[in-house]
Amino acid sequence: MRACRRASAGNSGRRAWRRGCRPRWTSSSSSPRRTFTAELPQIDIPVLVVHGEDDQIVPIAASALKTAELLPRATLKIVPGAPHSLVGAFEETFNRALLEFVAS
Repeated sequence: MRACRRASAGNSGRRAWRRGCRPRWTSSSSSPRRTFTAELPQIDIPVLVVHGEDDQIVPIAASALKTAELLPRATLKIVPGAPHSLVGAFEETFNRALLEFVAS
């Protein structure tokens, strides 16, 4: 276990994963979660919120929908059928949404 702790410090996380160790930064006990929900209504700039409709990692209702609701100048783009990562099959859809947002 000690070797795992030493290997997971700093930029050695990848090495720790290869050795079967869990890097400290992924442990919920070592990195307290911070929510910025209270600060979102204070952000007064246009914000694009993009989320995959089929995200199985971060539920859309608890993240993108709530974020867009709390941001006063949010534009919400839900990508139909997209998973958590929009890279790959959905990156053209993401790029189009981003370009439309910047142009508006």
